[in-house]
Amino acid sequence: MEYKRREVKRGYWYYDEILKKGVAIIAINYDYWYEIDKADGFDVTDQHPVLNENGESFLIEWYDAEFKTKRKLPWCRHYPRGSHKKSRTDFRKKN
Repeated sequence: MEYKRREVKRGYWYYDEILKKGVAIIAINYDYWYEIDKADGFDVTDQHPVLNENGESFLIEWYDAEFKTKRKLPWCRHYPRGSHKKSRTDFRKKN
């Protein structure tokens, strides 16, 4: 599968109504969380990617330095700070 992405919108938001932060909405042709779980070795055989009618899902991408992560994946430049680990993967089995 060829991972594709396109920028839908780029702009700013104000953290605590004071600090200006750069943000972009990105359309991707895969389910980010499904691919993360698959890459991490979780059993995803009973699951399927969640995509809209155009075969896309959306991400918020921060482009300010302090929001970038240390983890690099081949299909995505940024990775949220592991928030999905507690809510999505605690009950999943590793292969």
